[in-house]
Amino acid sequence: MRTEEHHPRRLDLTKISPRELVQIVTEESHEAARAVANAADALVRAIEEVARCYDRGGTTIYVGAGTSGRIAAMDAAEMPPTFGVAPERFVALVAGGAFMRSAEGAEDNREQARRDLDNVLRHIGPGEMPLHAEAAPPGAQSPHLVIGVSASGATPYVLAAIELAKERNIFTIGIANNPHVPLVHLADHAVVLDTGPEILAGSTRMKAGTAQKIALNIISLGAMAMCGRVEADVMTHMTPVSDKLRQRAIRIVMTQRRVDAETARRILEQCGWVIARALSEEADLR
Repeated sequence: MRTEEHHPRRLDLTKISPRELVQIVTEESHEAARAVANAADALVRAIEEVARCYDRGGTTIYVGAGTSGRIAAMDAAEMPPTFGVAPERFVALVAGGAFMRSAEGAEDNREQARRDLDNVLRHIGPGEMPLHAEAAPPGAQSPHLVIGVSASGATPYVLAAIELAKERNIFTIGIANNPHVPLVHLADHAVVLDTGPEILAGSTRMKAGTAQKIALNIISLGAMAMCGRVEADVMTHMTPVSDKLRQRAIRIVMTQRRVDAETARRILEQCGWVIARALSEEADLR
C-alpha cells in the first residue's frame, strides 16, 4: 500500500531546517494536485452523479474515518452556507462521530458503520424510489448517493457502509489514495488519487488529505454548478447570515443588477435576503 511506504527521500525531519520543511511540503502539495489532475475523468463522473442525486431529491452521504472523514465532513458542512441547500441534502458519517477530535480506533467498527448509515437512511427516507433491494423492481435505484473516502482504501468502517449502500440499491463512489485496493473494487465508481508515500511515513493527513480536499471541492462545486446553485462565478444561493456575507450579497446584487449599494440592500431586504430572488426580474428596483 503506497500511502504506508517510506518516501523515497527518507528525510530525517528532525535535522532539516523549517525553511527546508516549507519547501518540501510545498513540493509534496504540488504532487497532490497532480494526482487530482490525473483523476480528471473519474472526477467528471463523480460530479455528474452528485448532480443527478441532487436533481432527484436525494441525499449525498459522505462516509470516512480519521482525516478522510473530517475532510468529508467539512465539505458537507459547507454546502448549506455556500449553495443554500438544505442540511439534510449533504451529510457526513465520521467513524466514532468525531469531527473536532480523533477517534481513530472507531474506523475498524464495521457493525457501527452499518448502524450509522441505516440511521441516516431511516431519517431521510426512501426519496423517490424504495431503498431496500428486496422491495425494489429490477434495476430500480435509490435517489441517494454514498461517497466513501479512505486514503488507504481499506478502512473497515467505510467498506461496511459501501456494502450496505449497495444492498439498498444506492449508487456508491469510492475515493482512495491507493490503486487496486478494496474500496476501488467495491464501489460502483472509483476515484483514485494516487499520491504515493508521505514524507512522514503513513501520515495521510499530508498530501493524501490535500488531494482529497481538492477532489471534494471539485465534485461539490461542479455538481452545484450543474444544478444551478451558482450563476456564472457568483454564489447566488449563498445564505447571508453574517454581516460579512450580507455585504457580499449586496455586492452580488450591485454587480448583477447594476444598481448602487443602497438599492441593492433594499431589494435584498424586500426579498428576505434571498439572493436568487433579489436577482430575478420580478424584484422591485424602485
